[in-house]
Amino acid sequence: MDLKAHQIRALLAVAAHGSLRGGAAALGLTQAALTKSLRKLEEDVGLALLLRTPHGVQLTDAGLRLHARASLIDRQLELLQSDLAEEGRGAPAMVRLLVTPLVAACGLVPALRGFRDHHPAAQVCVGEGFAHAAVRGLRDGSLDFAFVHDDGDIALGGFELEAVAEAPRGLAVRAGHPLLQGGPSVTPDALLQYEWLAMGSRTGTRSPLVASYFRSLGLKLPAQVLRCDAVVGLSLLRSTDAIGIVAMPLLESGQPHGLRRIELQGLALPPVRVVALRRRDVGLTAEAEALRRGIAAALHRSAEGWRAAGVPPFAGARSRLSVAALSP
Repeated sequence: MDLKAHQIRALLAVAAHGSLRGGAAALGLTQAALTKSLRKLEEDVGLALLLRTPHGVQLTDAGLRLHARASLIDRQLELLQSDLAEEGRGAPAMVRLLVTPLVAACGLVPALRGFRDHHPAAQVCVGEGFAHAAVRGLRDGSLDFAFVHDDGDIALGGFELEAVAEAPRGLAVRAGHPLLQGGPSVTPDALLQYEWLAMGSRTGTRSPLVASYFRSLGLKLPAQVLRCDAVVGLSLLRSTDAIGIVAMPLLESGQPHGLRRIELQGLALPPVRVVALRRRDVGLTAEAEALRRGIAAALHRSAEGWRAAGVPPFAGARSRLSVAALSP
């Protein structure tokens, strides 16, 4: 199979515009030239890739599979052309990564300081998010690597995952939350009265973390689980009576002001497992690899401090739970 870049771009253009005419216009080609490229592509792969309907053009199942790969190939070609052009102009390298709030607070800052000592001119583009955003960015080529939390919901096909650090988790609520005003103890059922936040999850109550937590209490899953990203989740925690599961070093860093930790005696949540994620089939530039190693080393050092402070093992408890409010 000998696929050409212009064939790949022809398929992407038609898929994006839903018609041969729209795809040809986007590429600055005649419709006949575009059709010729697509026919040659179908001959090369030996499969029908397009369905022509009265409402436009649709991809077949084989076309959809090729489209997913073609999007990454096209993105990598764009990045290669950009990198070569920058190299010719003496322009600085670009490193693109994604981190969670925990990694930003405990690994990114010290790593960037060391990175700047050796790569002062490199451009760094940092996004914030969780595993689902990292996987999407790595697949389409817009990210070089990511540091995210692994709660068992990362599809590993095509990715290299390296365990980097573990951090303790706990429950967080706003200052003045009713749970902090209700006396020295609550029953596990009282936790079901409030909405829960599954930060970083796109599966709601099916989140492995939320599900395992309530199974350990012998309870059904809460009726209301709001799925959101970190910035939105922390804002909602500050202003509503929702309960969130938060990495404790993030609270202790003082960044999420206005939140309080609830410690449930006899019950420990599973720790945050921080992993470095990258594509197996795409190499990193020297600058990207240097920053990736720097962040991993900084997180290793932070994890040593968390272990020294004592991270309790995960254990279930079905009795009444003592609640103590701890100011971050």
